[in-house]
Amino acid sequence: MKWMEYTVELARKNQSEKGGKPFGAVIVKDGEMMAEGVNDVLETHDPTTHAELQAISRASRLLKTDDLTGCEIYASGEPCPMCLSAIYLSNISKAYFANPAEGNPLRKRQFTFTSRSACRMNKGITS
Repeated sequence: MKWMEYTVELARKNQSEKGGKPFGAVIVKDGEMMAEGVNDVLETHDPTTHAELQAISRASRLLKTDDLTGCEIYASGEPCPMCLSAIYLSNISKAYFANPAEGNPLRKRQFTFTSRSACRMNKGITS
């Protein structure tokens, strides 16, 4: 519970001190925090600067690997599809979140699609 409480506190501070969205995440390996991140979308105007992605990026740089097998991620909110993909692609072993997305007013966009329904996907090489 220690890491989840820390993650929720990160989210609170991000909102109260920086005016950011209330999302935080930490990456833990062998009981030690490797990295943390907060949602910086409002500050950077970059829709990819979610807390989970920030934490994954920092942990990868610290550990000098893109394979985070053996790591756990704790997130204050349920990861969106983009963050969930990054969790999967980085091989994080376990993921925990505090606040589910379903019915949550903070999560206005609920996703139920595949990559093919989100944008036109083409097979092969185009010129």
